[in-house]
Amino acid sequence: MNSEGRSHWVIGMAGHIDHGKTALVRALTGYDPDRLKEEKERGMTTDLGFAFYGDTATIIDVPGHERFVRHMIAGATTIDLVLLVIAANEGIKPQTIEHFSIIKLLGLKHGIIVITKKDTVEEDILKILEEDVKNLIRGSDFSTAPCVFCSAVTGEGIEELKTVLKEVMAKIPPREDRGVFRMPIDRSFKIKGFGSVVAGTVLSGIGRIGETMEVLPQRCLVRIRGIEKHKRRFDFARIGERAAFNLLGGEKEEIKRGDVLACPNAYQPTRFFNAYLSALPENPFPIKKRMDLKLHIGTKETKAKIILLDRDSLLPGDSGYAQIIADEELVTEYGDRFVLRSFGPLLTIGGGKVLEVIKERQSKITLAERLKSWQVLNSEDKKEVVAEIIRMAGFYPISFQEIGKRVGLNNLKRILTCLKEENKIIELGEDEFISTDSYHKAKDKIVGVIKDFHSGNPYRAGIKGAELKSKLEKEMAKKLIESLLNKLTAKKDIILDKEIYKLPGFTILVSEAEKHLLVKITETIKEKGFLPPDLADLNKIFPKEKRIPELVGVLKERGEVIEIGGFFFHKEILAKAKEKLLSLFQKKPEITASEFRQVLNTTRRYVIPLLNYFDSQGVTERRGDFRVLRK
Repeated sequence: MNSEGRSHWVIGMAGHIDHGKTALVRALTGYDPDRLKEEKERGMTTDLGFAFYGDTATIIDVPGHERFVRHMIAGATTIDLVLLVIAANEGIKPQTIEHFSIIKLLGLKHGIIVITKKDTVEEDILKILEEDVKNLIRGSDFSTAPCVFCSAVTGEGIEELKTVLKEVMAKIPPREDRGVFRMPIDRSFKIKGFGSVVAGTVLSGIGRIGETMEVLPQRCLVRIRGIEKHKRRFDFARIGERAAFNLLGGEKEEIKRGDVLACPNAYQPTRFFNAYLSALPENPFPIKKRMDLKLHIGTKETKAKIILLDRDSLLPGDSGYAQIIADEELVTEYGDRFVLRSFGPLLTIGGGKVLEVIKERQSKITLAERLKSWQVLNSEDKKEVVAEIIRMAGFYPISFQEIGKRVGLNNLKRILTCLKEENKIIELGEDEFISTDSYHKAKDKIVGVIKDFHSGNPYRAGIKGAELKSKLEKEMAKKLIESLLNKLTAKKDIILDKEIYKLPGFTILVSEAEKHLLVKITETIKEKGFLPPDLADLNKIFPKEKRIPELVGVLKERGEVIEIGGFFFHKEILAKAKEKLLSLFQKKPEITASEFRQVLNTTRRYVIPLLNYFDSQGVTERRGDFRVLRK
């Protein structure tokens, strides 16, 4: 694996207070990451410090003191490579263990163990410490991490560390670019005359000068007026790079650490997400159901309630699934890592991986079917994850861009091609995908709706297209409905006749007695001429018959009778009415309802609905009290 396509790395320092992290940064870069006056005076890093390692890397010096672990988490969420610093004269300390636990919880896999202050101890002490370090990292992704001994004071081992750094960075693969700009903000301030400045590490996409962005969760639109990387101005900043953005338009908003700079409308802030949760083995107590903890995600810190979904408590060292309900809105996406800390005593007790972002709290009713999905989403197999995300979308095809935003674009086209070849997904065109299983279920659903309609309406020829689509749109996308209707009609699985959908072979079945009654009803309606009956009239004419409405419906389906304004006109009578109407227009360019009534020798009760019908059919057009022929 190589680092092809990668242009920038973020290196994080971790370890106990006073173990020489800041001095090590100075020795590597010549920069002093302590930027606050308080830090200079106390000789202790209290907030995130930054230094530039050549033109291709930024080093984040995170604080080691226990009270500042929250700042350490904010820095660690965006780093590629960890330098776990341990002082030779003190060895592994509690914050060393906690920082290492956080590193593991955040899914960081690349690192170097750096033993500082080598000049302060004898060789035999170094050998003992080396064994302690091996025990610490055993069984983790850092079990094969190189270990370098050095001294920032004498310079011994610094060049060796630089060589090892170069070797390790070359092995780090490119970040998964999700194609949509997102940057968690870890620094924010205002400069008089320049406006707001925010800084962070770009997690995905690319931001350019002049582009409009959105500050979340405030949903505040801003424009990028300047970009700085490594104290130099640039026109853009892309994934993996640490940058500062000068923003125009956010001057009146309070932009702070924990907020996110992102493409407009790309992310929806939420308070809820489902996750795979792990409790640290060294926890003094279990994570209990509905427990309130501190949530650290991205650069955000907030209180959250932990709803365990598959058990009542999570014992130290155990893992399970949970729904996280944050007190404040946050921005997150599938695959993001987070850390949980207790309020008292202040301890890191667990963390995990975001599996599913949701808009509102979910009921446990869906738990059984969701557990299997979460197990797949927690897999390291990207192809299986992509297939599951598409499957979970159900009857709503998901776009290439949306899939990429969730899982990353690296190799996504190849994965989708592979899934299509395996017949696991279907492409609907314009780069939208649906699982093959959902596609066939949707087809069955459409056929089922038409079948149910036939069962409930045996005297109707079929269901109108608008009615069918209205029923289906309650649970599936319009584009999918149109695609499936076209395919089903092309294969003759359903029949489309004059905007009416029906199943093959379906006919309206009437008994011999009903056939005779249909003839009588038809004759009666025809005899009424321009004084047509309504349903009440027909029920009076045929008082002993119970199925007059259904049988009239049959005549309507056949086109022999047309219902207008609640009245039933025979098709021949309606044709005569139209003929008389056109004849009237040959005599004058505009007519009144009264004139048409006189020609038909009927009443206003019937002529007004009739004229409205001809308006709707495009024959006539109303202009005040007159009707004219529509051109």
